[in-house]
Amino acid sequence: MFVLNSAMDGSGKTVFSRDGEFGIKAVDSNGDGTEDTGYLVDGNGNYLQGWSAGSDGTIDTTSSTLSSVHYAAATTIPGVATSAITLYGSVDATATTDQQTAAAIYGPQVASDGTSSITSGSLSMLWSPSADTANAWNLTFSLPDATISNASSAVTFDGTGAMTSTGTTTLDVTWADGTTSQMAVDYSNITLTAGTSSVDYAQQDGYSAGNLSGVSFDSNGKMSTTYDNGHTITGYQVALADFVAPNSLQEMSGNVFAQTTDSGAYTLKAANSSSVSFVAGAVEASTVDLNDQFTKMVMTQTAYSSASKVFTVADEMVQTIYNLK
Repeated sequence: MFVLNSAMDGSGKTVFSRDGEFGIKAVDSNGDGTEDTGYLVDGNGNYLQGWSAGSDGTIDTTSSTLSSVHYAAATTIPGVATSAITLYGSVDATATTDQQTAAAIYGPQVASDGTSSITSGSLSMLWSPSADTANAWNLTFSLPDATISNASSAVTFDGTGAMTSTGTTTLDVTWADGTTSQMAVDYSNITLTAGTSSVDYAQQDGYSAGNLSGVSFDSNGKMSTTYDNGHTITGYQVALADFVAPNSLQEMSGNVFAQTTDSGAYTLKAANSSSVSFVAGAVEASTVDLNDQFTKMVMTQTAYSSASKVFTVADEMVQTIYNLK
């Protein structure tokens, strides 16, 4: 059963329900007059309870501490500068001149009005072949409108084109707006092959500011907010309650139930095992045998019709007797 609480902060009465039809209640979370947070509530206004995710997106479903499931209704999230990037590609083994490759990253850039924001940029890599040593190169990183204090690295390859040097470095970057950051670069997957020098694929952790595009639940009951910059934030996982004697729960108005002594204490469960399932956007099938219910309905209707005819015949006989007097 879903766990609900009458108070947004979890200090109210805890009730339970199988009704998974929840709506959104907009709340002003910081008192500035703007309803900037959306809480999930049932038809009675009770708040859906769940486990909150940590800053890294992990959720401890063994915890007994629950909070009201909600998402930030703010239309945007700020961008984040790239702090780690992994590169895949190749450098032309036959080249005798400098080779240029690049990969997209995100960092603070200053606009014409002097404001700074996280926007996409390009991490450039200049590969300079050694004139004295075979398969040896000097790699220099650069960024537009930014300086890198430790921009150069020595790179070597073996006869098969595989990199034999470290292949990783941490760049110390000073951006145009004066802020500083570090960027861990893994270029160990770059190979030395005959052909065009290029970065075929780059995996990095930065992103620009994004607008809220949707909220969804997965098969484990995890709620995620998605933004149009491709970034997804996992916020909560819906908590489910299991009772030893659910038929002994106290039925209350609004399709909710309260715990009783006979029902026993509830056990929190997460929808991540074979014994517990979570289907988002689905309507629960009937929990009764419809064939049996229809049969009983027809039998009841037939019995009612037969009884009504008996009363009708009896009434007609009484009327006939009365008219003979």
